[in-house]
Amino acid sequence: MTPEDEYNLQRLKKIAEQRGLGPDGDLSALQGTLVEDEERESGYVKSEVWLTYLSACGDKRFWAALLALTTICQLALVLQDYWIRIWVAEADSSAASDDYSKLSARLGVEKRHRSAVYWIGIYLLLGIAAVFWRMVQTHYFLSGSIRVARNLHSRLLRRVVRATPRFFDSTPL
Repeated sequence: MTPEDEYNLQRLKKIAEQRGLGPDGDLSALQGTLVEDEERESGYVKSEVWLTYLSACGDKRFWAALLALTTICQLALVLQDYWIRIWVAEADSSAASDDYSKLSARLGVEKRHRSAVYWIGIYLLLGIAAVFWRMVQTHYFLSGSIRVARNLHSRLLRRVVRATPRFFDSTPL
């Protein structure tokens, strides 16, 4: 028996099992059957699928840069909240003696009352910086997503184009 005949016999047994006929039954009724029944995975996505996707996105430098950009974005948001804390501490006369004095001494800023335009202006600049870094992070992440889509698509297309005719005979549309 040739390897091709052995493969066809195994394939017919598999089709018979899928249709509930049993592998030892009469396979002559299935002789003209080319396409196997589709199989469906259930449960969770396997770790090798995730690793393939993540490695197609980029190497360790890509993920380190994305982590750094995400950290910068979060720090920018925290800095905005911290700026409001400083503003409130400066505006509150009872807290100005404690928190603001310690904070201004730590930052090397002299204690003086500033206008609301100053506080809002700095807050606005921090907000613009946060938006800018979020846009940079999103652009970087989406460029990785486009890279993975192109990479996996070209690998899939290359394998389908180079597949043997047996693949097209036995694979459902």
